[in-house]
Amino acid sequence: MSEDVCRIILNFEQFSLECSKEYLTVDGRKYCGNQNGRSVFIDIQSAQIDILYTKIDSSSIGSRFKINGIQDTTNCLDPPPQLTLKKTL
Repeated sequence: MSEDVCRIILNFEQFSLECSKEYLTVDGRKYCGNQNGRSVFIDIQSAQIDILYTKIDSSSIGSRFKINGIQDTTNCLDPPPQLTLKKTL
């Protein structure tokens, strides 16, 4: 991943997971249900993002997801400027 990337955008193009039987975890946040058309913005804290699909019950049929990921380098905030305090007499 490029150093210029400040966030990842996940576009849930197709996403339907039965919450009681399966879910997707992205950096500790769980996603399930119908998320079609949703976009999720994940600020980059490190060069690694954990994505885990968990299936609790094998009887779940027809679950599907298609997610498009984009490395975003636009609108990244620079570190805040150093403040200098001056005392006036």
